Amino acid sequence: MSGVEETPLAVIEPTPLAIPRMPIAELRELTAYVNEVKKTLMIEGKDYVIDGNRQYTARSGFAKLHQGFTLSDEAPIFTPIYYDEPQEFTFKHRLRRELKTETISTKVYGFECIVKVINLESGRFAHGEGVCTLEELHQTNNMSPKWYHRLKATAKTRAWNRAVSNYVGSAEVSAEEMGLTYPGDRGSRASERKEVKSEKTDIYPLPKTPLDTPTWDFTQQVEAGGWDSVETLIVAYLFDMGFQSAESAFEYGHDVAKAWIRNAPGVYFGDGMKEIDTVLQIAGFQYHGGEKRWRYKKPEKPSEEKKPVVKKEKPPKKEPPKKEPPKKEPEPEEEAPPTGPPGSVDDVREKIAAFMPGHLEMVVVSDKGDYYRVGRKITLDKDVENHLDVIISEMGGEWVNDKNEWRIFK
Repeated sequence: MSGVEETPLAVIEPTPLAIPRMPIAELRELTAYVNEVKKTLMIEGKDYVIDGNRQYTARSGFAKLHQGFTLSDEAPIFTPIYYDEPQEFTFKHRLRRELKTETISTKVYGFECIVKVINLESGRFAHGEGVCTLEELHQTNNMSPKWYHRLKATAKTRAWNRAVSNYVGSAEVSAEEMGLTYPGDRGSRASERKEVKSEKTDIYPLPKTPLDTPTWDFTQQVEAGGWDSVETLIVAYLFDMGFQSAESAFEYGHDVAKAWIRNAPGVYFGDGMKEIDTVLQIAGFQYHGGEKRWRYKKPEKPSEEKKPVVKKEKPPKKEPPKKEPPKKEPEPEEEAPPTGPPGSVDDVREKIAAFMPGHLEMVVVSDKGDYYRVGRKITLDKDVENHLDVIISEMGGEWVNDKNEWRIFK
């Protein structure tokens, strides 16, 4: 044996369930370490966001936990998701302070990403999944010419945050996954506008005070140049107000029914808003607080003024000599139905045929001794039955309901 004293290996006692478990003291120490990193090293607004009564860690916060646990990453695995047919998305962005409108057509719906983090010393690892879609970017106004990169980067960030969260045992949802914004997130225009607006000292100055009021009529120029010229006229109107570079201070646009103007992202005029509003109202713009923009309604086509019609007195018409109406020939009097009791069956038939030409074949006439019977061969309509009632009553007969026939007594 050498003189070097060997350190005996620790013996792990099997648990009653034969499942390896971390001692409570060590688990408590690990949890306390995670909480201490959050408490002492993470900065609100940069490493985490407070929403309501919950705290959501951002990517920079998970990066500190990643470093504290000496983790490494394997190459992320991306899985593209596709539409069945190409879809079009239209968005606006600024290029050298000029507002551009872009339209893309793509079958890419989004990306799913899987990230694996591992502690090389212990071999322990954890996975995380994240997804980002093109519709999400479009609906949250995060579209840009770099949309493809933003899809993959957002999916990877969400997956990486989850992997680190799963490894350290917090299993929390990240700020990026919740869609929360914070001042440190420079990719969010909404956060920049909120930050500028909260700092009342950072006010975008007016080019001059008071602003100039353009001497030309905005509505007349719109009607003269057509509705498609309204954006050009907006720039010209703002220029004449004193804004030499309107694109740096405002955003504007129009659709089929209205045009609009609003402050550019990060622009806050403070009390100067009242002066801008006064001049824009002269042009016909109205400010809508809910939308935070001025709106201008497309003017209706002016109705053509009707010239007064001078009524000329017409010469009196010469009335033609009145013609006497032609004398109406007297209409032949209707023959009265034959009356009186019949003398035989043929007499009954003749009287019916004379009163109702063409209807004799619809009835049957027979001699029943004390009376003549008139019955129906077919179903008769109401008018025919009424006429039969008339002629038979003239012959002294009547309808017998229980026998469903007419009887003419001798």
